[in-house]
Amino acid sequence: MILRHFGFLAGLAVFSGFILAHSADADALTPEVRAEMIARRDQIRTWAPTCDGALANDRTCGQGDMLEYAGLLCLSGETARCEDVRRSQGADGKFWRAPQFVSVDEYPGSFSRDMLMGALDYLVATKDIVSAVKYIDYLNSHHGRLCAVSTENECSIFATNWGMMGRVFKSLGIPRLGRMKLWNLTVGPDLLMEALTVPKGFPMELVAHNLILLKRMGYDTEPMRGAAQHLAQRQPENPLFEVLAHGASAHAVELTRSICPGAPSKYAEDIFWQRELIRNDAGEIEVVRDWGFPHTLARDTANGHDCLLLINLLLSL
Repeated sequence: MILRHFGFLAGLAVFSGFILAHSADADALTPEVRAEMIARRDQIRTWAPTCDGALANDRTCGQGDMLEYAGLLCLSGETARCEDVRRSQGADGKFWRAPQFVSVDEYPGSFSRDMLMGALDYLVATKDIVSAVKYIDYLNSHHGRLCAVSTENECSIFATNWGMMGRVFKSLGIPRLGRMKLWNLTVGPDLLMEALTVPKGFPMELVAHNLILLKRMGYDTEPMRGAAQHLAQRQPENPLFEVLAHGASAHAVELTRSICPGAPSKYAEDIFWQRELIRNDAGEIEVVRDWGFPHTLARDTANGHDCLLLINLLLSL
């Protein structure tokens, strides 16, 4: 695989110093546990679903939300996922949800604000200046919209999105659009408020995603730390939020072990940490779907890519 325009080596040392807060027992990642997590990661890489070489959400080749998670995995050091994002950009600079959709006729929701996060992850991880310039040119020529056709306002860019883009382009040394500068200072307070108020499930995961990217760029503020704490308090059984708030705590390791055993997941149908998670009467972690889908065990639902990100975060500490 040739990763062009990349300003990094394939063996990225990512997420260094990324945790927003530390707990008293944040030394749970002993050499033995670290070796165990590496073995689990190696095993998961053999079965996490892909389609045409790109990340898939499930075993049926669903790739509608591929770009967000491919970007996060790229940021965590999974270089094959960087290639997924690179292949998802069209010749005009627009990003699409997955490589298979590039340059097809515009359709409602061909891109969205959560997919934008995956593109920003890629730009920060790879420092792909060519891609970044093409994208800002696309936004300039399309009135600051992510796509042309939407049914639920998916193509619009909100204040926090402008602020995040501004910080990414600033980190790359690329001139920012006026709205990127305007909304720069509101990013932290906005994320803190969202951590307190958004519904459980994927809206909380999007807050966490913003925090991960900000920390990777070197930001570490009181609102960011507060947001991480509130996510973990509201969803204490979500290992991604636990790691963000408390590092490699004993609780984070226990949750990771229980949900990501290494062996192939029963269904491999979803990114478990983007859902509400609860502990059932038997003490097992269940996924609560926001569309009324029956609860399933998180370890049966996990598609593997979610576990790879989580283990990469732990191993970075």
